[in-house]
Amino acid sequence: MQQFRKGYNTIYIPMLLVLVIAFVFSAKLGAVDIQTSEIYSSLYKLFTSPDSITLNERIFADIRLPRAVLCILVGASLAVGGALMQALFRNPIVEPGLVGTSSGAALGTAFYFALGTILHIRTSEWSLPIAACLGGMLATFLVFVLSESRQTGRSSVVSLLLTGIAINALCLSGIGFSRMWQEILRRDQSSFGILELYPEQHGTQFSLSALSILSVLF
Repeated sequence: MQQFRKGYNTIYIPMLLVLVIAFVFSAKLGAVDIQTSEIYSSLYKLFTSPDSITLNERIFADIRLPRAVLCILVGASLAVGGALMQALFRNPIVEPGLVGTSSGAALGTAFYFALGTILHIRTSEWSLPIAACLGGMLATFLVFVLSESRQTGRSSVVSLLLTGIAINALCLSGIGFSRMWQEILRRDQSSFGILELYPEQHGTQFSLSALSILSVLF
């Protein structure tokens, strides 16, 4: 065990150096070549005199630096999540789809688009990521709650896998339902547009719309 830990300790320093180098190149290279002196001056002016920042310095401070920091944070969160999943299932090739996280996030995104089309909700740029996160969290929560044993109060690996498969199937059916819902609304809107162009064909168009909706539902 000590040799195993010692082997991992020898990897930490090279990987940390690779991370620092990748961070520097990600913040420096791009469509606009930013010099090292501009990076230092941008960091200095960002806290002392933000109004005197040049264009290249602003590109680094407002675009490349936040992007590089966000990439590190997202990569670290994915690594921690993957390590927790592997430790929970004792399997090195486990992935979030086993506990319904991926399908739940997809379901949240699908319902976000469906409800936005129906209710005409004005949303911000954070609405879609929030909907996906809520869907993934809800699906994962349901898997852990439903797989919990009444006798021991704990969840076994087998029950987690079986419950995750069931939640995946439910989420996929929900995604199909939301797509069908959007298709029905799209057909209704096109039918009403045709009615406005040809008012003498109201009865025929209403009949076709009703038949199309019933055929999709049943």
